[in-house]
Amino acid sequence: MTELIDKFKQISKLQPRIRGTRFERLLYEIFENENILLEKSYFSKDGSQQIDGAIEINNRIFITEVKWEETKTLAASKLYSFLGKVNSKIDGTLGLFISYNRLGNNFINSVRAGIKQNCIIIYGKDNIIPIIRGEVLIKDYIWYIYQQASTRNRIFIPVSEFMILPKKFDDKKSDSKWNEVYDALISDDDNGDFEVKLDSNYDEIDFLPEKTITLYPILQRNRTVVNKLNFLVDTIIDKDREPFYQSLVKKLKSLHWLKYADETLLNKTKNLSKLNQKQADIIALKAIEYLRENYGQWEEENKASLVLDFLFEHLSPKIVNEIYCAYAEIYCDSSRKSHYPQKMFAEKLFSIIDSTDRFKKIEKELSELMSQYKVDERIFSDDTDEANKKYVVRKIKQKFSKIIDDAGIKNINSKLGKMYDIA
Repeated sequence: MTELIDKFKQISKLQPRIRGTRFERLLYEIFENENILLEKSYFSKDGSQQIDGAIEINNRIFITEVKWEETKTLAASKLYSFLGKVNSKIDGTLGLFISYNRLGNNFINSVRAGIKQNCIIIYGKDNIIPIIRGEVLIKDYIWYIYQQASTRNRIFIPVSEFMILPKKFDDKKSDSKWNEVYDALISDDDNGDFEVKLDSNYDEIDFLPEKTITLYPILQRNRTVVNKLNFLVDTIIDKDREPFYQSLVKKLKSLHWLKYADETLLNKTKNLSKLNQKQADIIALKAIEYLRENYGQWEEENKASLVLDFLFEHLSPKIVNEIYCAYAEIYCDSSRKSHYPQKMFAEKLFSIIDSTDRFKKIEKELSELMSQYKVDERIFSDDTDEANKKYVVRKIKQKFSKIIDDAGIKNINSKLGKMYDIA
């Protein structure tokens, strides 16, 4: 595989215009090496469609599209075009979309939103490089994604997850022990059998904390293994808490951090170790952005809140202030149920500071909202500026009445009016 890596290094230095086609050729060389390549780039019979290529795995045909294009220019329209090519083929034909660079959430959601669920995705250099290095067999990796897409609607799987799955006929002792424990974990046998096998094999399994963290999201969805999984996590925390904690932090820093927004996991690991403030801030900024993008979608708000609560004690004052601003609306919203993580975290946040100081904490948020509302009213309202001002002040007062009332500010209309004038 050294030859493939050398070719890849040369390709990575090329101009974007030709880099993509050379990257495509490299992947088809890998397909050919694994005896799954059917066709390289070709045109349909009527010449109306150019197809990057086609592969066959376990008697299933995958039409392929390969891209090395910047995320910002890789529009969903290019995916729709590819899906159109797949859908125009005989029923049962599948799509495989490969991108060296990461794909945005909107792009990936476009695949799930399709009428037919017939396309899987491999993207990001963290998942492409191991393939080029020969660390995984691409035909097995693709087939695993296909199985997950068929059973769990997971159209993309990180290569790290696939690599940790037990492989049949492993010769290494540590791998065979991991196979034994993993088989007991996912079996329908009772907990006692699993606990015995874990205890007897624990010290002979390499990287068990890392393996468990990687597989946690898919195992946690299986009700038959949840109790065994919790026992496994508790055992690792007792014996290897630091590597387990750092493995979780690494996942939270990754593109797939949302998969680890699990209440049980984060509560168990919350105070296991000290987290570097810079790392905590990086993760928190992603979670804050996600929260703001998904205001009103309670399940998504809950995920972001669980992660931010996990990080809270390790964050810089600047990021903490950002969190106060982001949660002011949730704190004041009486429609959100008190037992949900987003509401519980908001209540926790504002209970830390005196009620008279809460307004000052969110002044930045109010100013930004005031500015947005002011622009909206100027564009869409036919009223005078003074009438718009009264409307915006009233809207802000209603939205944040809980914090405003607690602060007991005199002449609040005047204060908000001045903020409107400045905005």
